[in-house]
Amino acid sequence: MSNGQSDSSEGGIRGGCTSLMAWWMTYLVFAPVRMLYPAPDKMRADQKMPGFWFLTVTLGMFWAALFFLCLSATVVWLSSDASWTEGFVANAKRWWILLVGAWLALGLLGRPKSLAKGMEGAGAIRVHWFQHVDFEGLGRIAEWAKVRGHEVTRTQWFEPGVAPPNAESIDLLIVMGGAMGVHDEDEYPWLKEEKAWLRRYFASGKPVLGICLGAQILADALGAEVKANDETEIGWFPVTRSAEATDTLIEMFPDSFTPLHWHGQTFSIPEGAELFGSSEATANQGFAMDSRVLGLQFHLEMGPAEVEASIAGGHLGKDIADKYIQPANELQDGAKEHGARCRTLLYQSLDWLAVKAGETKQLTLG
Repeated sequence: MSNGQSDSSEGGIRGGCTSLMAWWMTYLVFAPVRMLYPAPDKMRADQKMPGFWFLTVTLGMFWAALFFLCLSATVVWLSSDASWTEGFVANAKRWWILLVGAWLALGLLGRPKSLAKGMEGAGAIRVHWFQHVDFEGLGRIAEWAKVRGHEVTRTQWFEPGVAPPNAESIDLLIVMGGAMGVHDEDEYPWLKEEKAWLRRYFASGKPVLGICLGAQILADALGAEVKANDETEIGWFPVTRSAEATDTLIEMFPDSFTPLHWHGQTFSIPEGAELFGSSEATANQGFAMDSRVLGLQFHLEMGPAEVEASIAGGHLGKDIADKYIQPANELQDGAKEHGARCRTLLYQSLDWLAVKAGETKQLTLG
């Protein structure tokens, strides 16, 4: 083989090694970036970009390992050509400067709007909520609305002479809980009016979230049965998501999680809806329909502060402890243990409903 052919062959091998090294370095450095910064449609509602120091330390660890690994391989495989080795190392340094600049820029910028945009909807929406008792508010839903910049209004059905809202001024409806039952219309006549209003609202195609009593009211308005549950469930107990469900509002939840329960009633699944999941004490823990109607028997909106307030007000933690009824101290411990994850799931589902609300709003305006 001639010297020209030998040099060409050797150059091709070295070029291939260089390309392979560069590709490998790029993959190993940017793989963690892909994990840290997921695609917008996969980003959790409350997910933050990593902080400056975390980026710096992580980058340093990856670079140190990759630099010495690549340098060692270069020296061992190609030590016969010192000039090529020096060139490779020089190129590696350029890669390092580029990657450091990119990582530090991301760390300094924090959470770019382009990455957060995917799950936060198309601008501000008008959120309206139904309140059934004065001691039960929005909880951390109010925090979500403030963070996202949404307008919030409410109807207090328990107030004498209250008028139902104008559905045209609502983009997303949230129906909260209460101490009464769905069928207590003699004692609370406004329940009948509320359910009739909801049937008209469903026809608009706008999204709605019902929580606890709110989910039961939605189920009743949709023609499902609401009745006493076999067990009263008060406390932090696991919910297993339905494996058969295909609705996005259900699929976005993990296979199992532990929210706060506070109910003695249950419902059947409305026609056309899908079962959300079950707990040991309650077969039907929720339902979803058309990725725009979500009824949850449990409470994602209650964290440590909300639990403490409910206990202090004498509304929660007063029942005699039982298999599915936790005392006050367990309720407080559960809030600390599971509250953060429930907040993430709450934001996630609300952001999805806000996206649907934005789509409906655009169609209406169009």
